Amino acid sequence: MHALEIDVLRGPSQPRWAMWLLLALALAFAFDTTRHYFSLQEQLAVKRARLARATAQVSQPSKQIQPADAEEYKFARQVISRLALPWEQLFRSLEAARTDDLALLEVAPDPSTGAVMLSGEAPSYLAVLTYAARLAEQPELREVRLARHEIKNDGKTWLFGISASWQADR
Repeated sequence: MHALEIDVLRGPSQPRWAMWLLLALALAFAFDTTRHYFSLQEQLAVKRARLARATAQVSQPSKQIQPADAEEYKFARQVISRLALPWEQLFRSLEAARTDDLALLEVAPDPSTGAVMLSGEAPSYLAVLTYAARLAEQPELREVRLARHEIKNDGKTWLFGISASWQADR
């Protein structure tokens, strides 16, 4: 009989070339990662320099800004006066006077005179007169007048213009 030899401490023989291959792959990976890291550091330095130049250019006062002339001030005052109008009161009045068979196409207020011009279309002349009468009942509107009226070429639709003084609390 043969003697049985059990050696639990000795491992199976592994090929040495696999260890060297894994070491070479690990070194290549480490080299590539290091190279990529330094490349990113260079890109970051370039971008920081660009940002510093752009910040320096923005912080310098521009020599192209010129003072506004009288015409620009006049236009700015007109815009401010239009924005300061009590639009809510005007629209509340227009909503209170509205009818279902009438379409209001334009509302053109004039802040310098306190007038408003309304343009629209209706299916009949009676609808136009009814709308004008309902507008005259609104407390914010005074001197409501039918400024123009005409029938369209289709013979079914009336175009109209109504002027009024806008007496809102400013």
